[in-house]
Amino acid sequence: VIQQTITSDYEIEKTTHIHLGGFEAFIVKDGVEIDETIDTKLKERKDWFFKNSKLFIRK
Repeated sequence: VIQQTITSDYEIEKTTHIHLGGFEAFIVKDGVEIDETIDTKLKERKDWFFKNSKLFIRK
């Protein structure tokens, strides 16, 4: 998919900060950042849930 989509030069590197999976793509020349990590998607869903669920914790 990467070879078919990105026409400029690219490198594929492993990273230790993605824990659940997915990928990040940075095209410095074009100023493009793509974050398709499960980590980010889960965080976005959790943030949305806490903001919109109207649930609260009683102590």
